[in-house]
Amino acid sequence: HQYHLEMYDEQGNETDVAILGLPAESDWVLQGPYSDKSLIRNELSYRWSNEMGRYAPRTRLIELFLNANGSTVTMDDYVGVYVLMEKIKIGPNRVDIAKLDASDDAEPEITGGYIIKKDKFDSDDVWFTTNRGQTLIYQDPNGHDLTQAQRDWIRNYMNSFEAVLYGSSFANQDIGYAKYIDVGSFVDSHILVELTKNVDGFRLSTYMHKDRNGKLVMGPAWDYNLS
Repeated sequence: HQYHLEMYDEQGNETDVAILGLPAESDWVLQGPYSDKSLIRNELSYRWSNEMGRYAPRTRLIELFLNANGSTVTMDDYVGVYVLMEKIKIGPNRVDIAKLDASDDAEPEITGGYIIKKDKFDSDDVWFTTNRGQTLIYQDPNGHDLTQAQRDWIRNYMNSFEAVLYGSSFANQDIGYAKYIDVGSFVDSHILVELTKNVDGFRLSTYMHKDRNGKLVMGPAWDYNLS
């Protein structure tokens, strides 16, 4: 099983906790690498991304004991090697970009920050389809928390990017694709996907983010267990 953890204090309020030397946050993931018999594909890929200067979730390899009845922990509770990892979200210790408020309905505030992704859909996801048929999910803030103006803004930004990417002046540094994306981040992501032969690369578990007044950045790296 895979687990998503949220940390709360005694009063039931979400609280930030530092775990095993990782920066304090409230949201964490316990990934059971069953399909990865080496157990380290995510851990290595994320480490390499961070060493390249591109944030990816930091990790710790752990042995997990799942105690469901409140009794003394024994080897009967042992469920194996897991990867403790940071959940991808906007925050100073995660994807460090501006946070949108509902009142941010005009530029420059409405220009960021957004995390979007290309992935399989969960039942609660809100997504959009670009003019050229790319279906992308509003990840953080999720689509339910974004205003219609904010959802429209990032969708229109992606449509504008696509239009110049497939246009005759795509290579122009001023009006081509480089106007819209952090080119280096796309190059580094491509290197990481190809180096690890990640079969999900570019089609699933692919995150992008955009800061206020910034360009679209590829990443963070995520889900390299089939690489």
